[in-house]
Amino acid sequence: MKNKTEPVTIILPCSDGISDSNFPYPKELIKINEEMSVIDFSFHHILASQIKPRVVVIVAPNKFETVRYLFERYNDKVDLVFVFQKSREQKVTNANAIAIRSAEHLFSDKNILLMPDTIIERKDNQTSLIDTMLAALNRQSFVFAHKKEVSVTRLKLFGALKIEDDVVVDYEDKPVDNSAGYNAFWASFGFKREVFEEVISVIEGSTLKKGNYKRDFQKSVMHKTSTVEVSEYIDIATWTHLNAYLMRQYLEQSGIDPGFFKVNK
Repeated sequence: MKNKTEPVTIILPCSDGISDSNFPYPKELIKINEEMSVIDFSFHHILASQIKPRVVVIVAPNKFETVRYLFERYNDKVDLVFVFQKSREQKVTNANAIAIRSAEHLFSDKNILLMPDTIIERKDNQTSLIDTMLAALNRQSFVFAHKKEVSVTRLKLFGALKIEDDVVVDYEDKPVDNSAGYNAFWASFGFKREVFEEVISVIEGSTLKKGNYKRDFQKSVMHKTSTVEVSEYIDIATWTHLNAYLMRQYLEQSGIDPGFFKVNK
């Protein structure tokens, strides 16, 4: 039975416009198979948790399809709340930061961000992703979930991390230089309510390359925190990423190891 008393909020920012990737409808609603859209993978993690969290979905006026889909599918399973994203500020270019700020009044003691247009997989199925991150928040005020990465090209696309001895020692959003110094990127993060302003300021500063953003990270609660590893992270941001994921799924279901093509290309 789920513990409904622990105050936890899951944040799902669904406010990005659909034109960014030229999808004909909200990309979080793209069907991956007959039963699941992309956003259902986030709810898979949510429903696997031992707690029943509040789920705050940040939307824009063009996202009523998403609202209807989630209401019909999950309203009876979780405490579902919808909130409109506040207007973008020109000085802030991190859309996720803006969306998260829009839900600040709905934060709980512990909060976890999941990206609704991504698919996160874990090899360890014994403990849910949400519960593992919440356990980390019992010991520290911030936690990253990370995916190991060696490709410099991919590291430049995400929030890059340098992890040593299972703790985060460096972070930069979409690094332009010295990308080879990083060995992972974040797939999700969690934080306690009292450190939110510090965390989001570090993220915004790194996005804008504002001031001494590297020093700001090193002085923050994010520095030298233990992290949670995930085995796979798929960002359904473009048709290329989507087609690659669907092809991998098809090969695996057909009994073909997708790694075959990497070895024999």
